Amino acid sequence: MDKNHLSIINSKLMISANVCSKLGNSIFDIVNKLTISRIFPNSLIYLAWYATAESIVGTVFNLGAGFVVDKVSRKKLLISLEIMSGLICLLGIYSLKIFPTFEVMFGVNILLAVIYTIALPGFNALAKECISNDFMKRHLSNAVVFREIVSVTSPIFAGYLFNSYCLEIVYLLNALTFFFSAIFLRNLIIIDKANVEKKNFVEHLKNGYIFVSYNNLLRDLLIIIALVNFILCSYNISIPYFGNLYNDSQYYSYILFFQSLGAILASMINKRKSLKIEQHLFYLGISMILIYICFLLNTFLILNLVLFMLIGYHLSLFNISFFNSVQTSVPSEYSGRVFSLIFLISTLFIPLGNILFGILINSYIREGLLISGIGLLLIYYIYFKIFK
Repeated sequence: MDKNHLSIINSKLMISANVCSKLGNSIFDIVNKLTISRIFPNSLIYLAWYATAESIVGTVFNLGAGFVVDKVSRKKLLISLEIMSGLICLLGIYSLKIFPTFEVMFGVNILLAVIYTIALPGFNALAKECISNDFMKRHLSNAVVFREIVSVTSPIFAGYLFNSYCLEIVYLLNALTFFFSAIFLRNLIIIDKANVEKKNFVEHLKNGYIFVSYNNLLRDLLIIIALVNFILCSYNISIPYFGNLYNDSQYYSYILFFQSLGAILASMINKRKSLKIEQHLFYLGISMILIYICFLLNTFLILNLVLFMLIGYHLSLFNISFFNSVQTSVPSEYSGRVFSLIFLISTLFIPLGNILFGILINSYIREGLLISGIGLLLIYYIYFKIFK
């Protein structure tokens, strides 16, 4: 079989693996956040610490993740990581019978975050070995469509499970999705195996840093993404608590549902047209400010949700454009360390953002939207209008 045919087969297998893993992870994360908001209804601090711990783990382990991904068989590594994730979820089921709920959620989330930190650059690097450059953009767009279909359905399932079943059921479902993901990954066929460089850890990281620093596009995008992720902490921490404000436990699920609809629409449009990243930043900021105004005016629910759909639309196009640029411009042997460095820098300020905004908006939850909206507009104006 030629590379194009193998790329199509591998794309289907990788997307299937990602869909399985994301389905369980999304339900797991949503239910955890809803549970925390129910246990501590008057404080965002616990959710902030929950999110911050996950971000810190990513920051600490990111550098070593790239080294591991570029030194071993990526396929075998990812299969092992998926199986380990499933076993951790099964361990969580047993732990819920012994320890307090919040402590178990916190601990399981930390362990899964460690594995996810290694798996994320691993998945992106493995794509370079299994899918040709000619098919890469189509693969990424298709992956977004299926990933967002999961995002559309997972809040519905999560809301149902949260209201109808215990955490043990959620953890069992997550474990099964990890095991199915490992089965799909096992059937991948490598078509362009990466060369392994025999260098130590320091030289390995140094080469990745040099590659990124001399690539103007990657360097600029990293600065923007790091700032955007910091500002979005205010938005991400506040939205799980909107259900408490409006006495509707399903409201958070509605938000995620409409954001995913926007992302699906974005992935379909992306196949036909390329848009500038700065435009998405501008409209992202405007949408958040408009939602805040709508909340103040007590407008119809559907209007708010349409604006949340716009947020998902512009955020998805931003991410697709970024990862397509990285995948097509980075050599396979550099993929692990470059993606690891990218994820490290892009998430570097998230722990600080979670704690800072968790304190600032603790009693002003709706203002989290306003802070994020204004922050994104400032990034757009300062970076693209003054320095460009």
